[in-house]
Amino acid sequence: ANNVIKWSQYTGISGGTIDTLTNNAAYINNNPTISYSTVNGLASGTNMADNYGMVMSGFIVPQTNGEYYFQWRTDDQGIFFLSTNHQPQGLQFMAQTTGANSTVTSTNRPYLRAGEWYFFLAMYKEGTSGDYGVVTWQPPGGAYQVITNTSLFYGVHKDNIVGISVQPKDAIFYETDLPVLFVQA
Repeated sequence: ANNVIKWSQYTGISGGTIDTLTNNAAYINNNPTISYSTVNGLASGTNMADNYGMVMSGFIVPQTNGEYYFQWRTDDQGIFFLSTNHQPQGLQFMAQTTGANSTVTSTNRPYLRAGEWYFFLAMYKEGTSGDYGVVTWQPPGGAYQVITNTSLFYGVHKDNIVGISVQPKDAIFYETDLPVLFVQA
């Protein structure tokens, strides 16, 4: 969907470090509360709750070619990855905050192409008190700004769509039959 990202919230996890999230059974078993939205671009709400972890994912689609600088701000600890393309397998470490109210500027400055999809994964862990996660970027010739909704997407990239290249042979199945379709990659 255009202008949205995926928010996966894992509740009931005390502590303020990423490892308390990634070592928790809810995270390991992929059991979050999921929503799809952007209210403020690639920025969470503030003071939402205590004792939770948040994973934000989707695609960043820049409007301009060039080298981009990224900043990652969190409360408490957080980590940000950006792929070299639309595939999660291409994720590269960009920045990690180490404590409450931290801001880190990535030393990696990728060259991004306008209109291309770049998968991202950002997560932060909240213990108690204030909480937020914000990714900002500095486009070529611009100032740091929150990545706006117009550059955010969540969905299936056109290269990952499964299609039928050979039509199956005609077959008749009855209500009690169990049809089987074989897929070759």
